[in-house]
Amino acid sequence: MLRWTPVREDLEDGMAVYLREVGGPLAWFPYLMAGVFLLVGLSGFLLDELAITVGGAVGAVVAALFGRRLMHRNLWKNPLVREPREAVATPSGLRVWTRTATSDLHWPAFSHAVETDRSFVLVGPRLPGAARSARLLYFLPKAALPHPAEADRLRALLAGVLAGGVRRDRR
Repeated sequence: MLRWTPVREDLEDGMAVYLREVGGPLAWFPYLMAGVFLLVGLSGFLLDELAITVGGAVGAVVAALFGRRLMHRNLWKNPLVREPREAVATPSGLRVWTRTATSDLHWPAFSHAVETDRSFVLVGPRLPGAARSARLLYFLPKAALPHPAEADRLRALLAGVLAGGVRRDRR
């Protein structure tokens, strides 16, 4: 039995794995926005408008440096993401309880898991016809385990039931 109340670091850990494993619009959107701001700044420069030039340059820097953090912050604002939860991992799947819902996640919904120092991040397969980034993601913080030795048992279970097994985080 795992019990935890998600913390922001858990979300950021899971999202970092997701961006490395899946990529897609979430990975490049902040840089696309930085490019748009650069074009605005360039047009301001060409039109000899100092305010537009400076605004575009500042917007480009903010989007490039803080874009992902701002996206994570907006996701974290959702109260359902922060709800306390309990989960049980069995050979047939993962059952998760929150105050508002009970979910049964069967192992075929995930292609593999990525183990980080903080958690096990479950990543779903790309479904035919779906966008590359349209994948299921779920994270199980190691702090939710009742005893540190339980991480070995969970790792072994995940390695046995997920087609892609458990990978160690590459960072």
